[in-house]
Amino acid sequence: MLARLDPENIPLVSKILALFGATSELHPLVLQSLFVRTRRGERVGVIVGDNHLNAYTLARLARAHGFNPTTLLAQIEFSRPFTCHQLHHCIANLVAEKSREWSALYVLGLLDPFYDEDIRLPIVAQLLNDALARLRHIALQELSVLVTISPPPSETTRGELIARVLRAADAYWQPSPIAINHFAATQSKLW
Repeated sequence: MLARLDPENIPLVSKILALFGATSELHPLVLQSLFVRTRRGERVGVIVGDNHLNAYTLARLARAHGFNPTTLLAQIEFSRPFTCHQLHHCIANLVAEKSREWSALYVLGLLDPFYDEDIRLPIVAQLLNDALARLRHIALQELSVLVTISPPPSETTRGELIARVLRAADAYWQPSPIAINHFAATQSKLW
């Protein structure tokens, strides 16, 4: 587990970094990281599994720092799958050319679609294992990967999926109350 996390340096180079926490805790950090990468002219891929990424907030952040939001947002290639099958498909079918264009791949809310109790657990486990193996392969091809993991809904029995993701990650971080307050303060200064 990482003790500190700096938005300027995430995701980690050629590794899988997992961030575990509520979307409200992780979202400011992810936005800052995306902002830093795109203002440097880097292209990134973003798969939004939890449907919580707000491009308008990123645009406001860009404007507040004197950058053209259209230019920065054009550096991000978005995909918004709604089911675990679609999310698996997005990861499994990333072509090598795309991953070579990007400096990083962000998979936000990786487990959210997998928490769906309507899909049988053996299928979910297989799809998740395949997706994690593909992410490992992508990281080994020198692309930095960041995944965010939300806590499972209280009524689910799928909390063990978190352990699968953490085992596949090279490093993980969970915000402490101090970290949450720091990012909240930073966020209010930026916006």
